[in-house]
Amino acid sequence: MDPAPQRAEYFHHLPGGLRRRYRDLARLGGCVQPIRVRGEMSHVGADGIQRKVYSTRGEIGGVLLVACGNRRASRCPACAEVYRADTFHLIRAGLLGGDKGVPDSVREHPRALVTLTAPSFGPVHAHRTGRTGRLVGHSSTAVTELVYRKQIRPVLQGGAVVMDQIFK
Repeated sequence: MDPAPQRAEYFHHLPGGLRRRYRDLARLGGCVQPIRVRGEMSHVGADGIQRKVYSTRGEIGGVLLVACGNRRASRCPACAEVYRADTFHLIRAGLLGGDKGVPDSVREHPRALVTLTAPSFGPVHAHRTGRTGRLVGHSSTAVTELVYRKQIRPVLQGGAVVMDQIFK
């Protein structure tokens, strides 16, 4: 006996039926490691009375599935793609302006793309090149820290001062 009709019948008896289950799965956007949330949410109104707004008791197994939001494609390709696309649009808006509430005038500002990595992560600005396989870049975390202190940190501090002046 094929178990598929029995599963479909089970879903039809749940609140919202099979269509709701499809909507729940579509909301996850293909996430392969959804987080299982269990509990209830309540709101205290202006009158001081607490009212229950939502409970997971009506969900399958009493849990709400939420996309994991992991940025690593090796863990969850669907959530990583969402993050990648969002990051692209935010960086684009920050460079070109005219989108996401960023004024067009940012096009005239100097640009720098800075990535900060904890020194404990190891030398990150190194890679092997060509047929020689020679290691190029910072030779140690001490060099990375020196570059940060002498070159990058003053730029970041100067940028912070400018941002403070803009948003006063």
